[in-house]
Formats: sequence, C-alpha cells, structure tokens
Amino acid sequence: MSETPVKYENVSLAGAQFSDVSLASACFNNVNLGNAAFFDVALNGASFNDINLRDAVFINVVLSGASFNDVNLREARFVDVALNGASFDDVNLSDVTIERANLQGMKINGILVSELLLAYQQRNETGR
Repeated sequence: MSETPVKYENVSLAGAQFSDVSLASACFNNVNLGNAAFFDVALNGASFNDINLRDAVFINVVLSGASFNDVNLREARFVDVALNGASFDDVNLSDVTIERANLQGMKINGILVSELLLAYQQRNETGR
C-alpha cells in the first residue's frame, strides 16, 4: 500500500521541530530553510530547488543521491554527512565548512577533489 505524499504550500513552519521523521525523496521548492539544523536525518534522494539554506547545519545526515539546484548554502556546515551521488548545480558554497567527509569521487567543475587535495598537500610539503 503506497502512501499519498503530504503537500504543504504557502505555509509557515518557522521554528517547527521534527523528530523520528523520514524525508527520503522529499522535494523542497522555493523554500527558506535559512539557519535550519538537520541532525541524524535521512534525506536520500531529496530535491532542493531554489532554496535558501544559508547558515544551515547538517550533522550525521544522509544526502545520498540528493540534488541541489539554485541553492544558497553560504556558511552552511556539513559534518559526518553522506553525499555520495549528490549533485550540486548553481549553488553558492561560499564559506561552507565540510568536516569528516569521504570525498572519494567528488568533483568540482570536473576536477577530482582528491587530486586537488593531494596537489595542495604536496605543495605545502615542498614549501612552495
């Protein structure tokens, strides 16, 4: 038996708290999630379109296969998150912090981040 998705339009949920909730495959369009905090949340395959996530915090969050399109993530913080298969397009990542992340296969503008980090490390080791 499939569940009918809940749909919210033109609603203020400012200050709302959600506990023991699955948001897998949730779709967020034109939503202000500034200063939102996500702890231990499954957002597998979620879609974020035209979203303000400025100063948002993601801790122990699964964002596998999530898509971020036209999203403001300025000063967001990602700690111990799963981003495998996630895509970011037209996203503001200014001053974003990523900690304890597996960056295997991650690319920025087609360049593997692991290669960028290796080159940076080698440059610092040689003192150049």
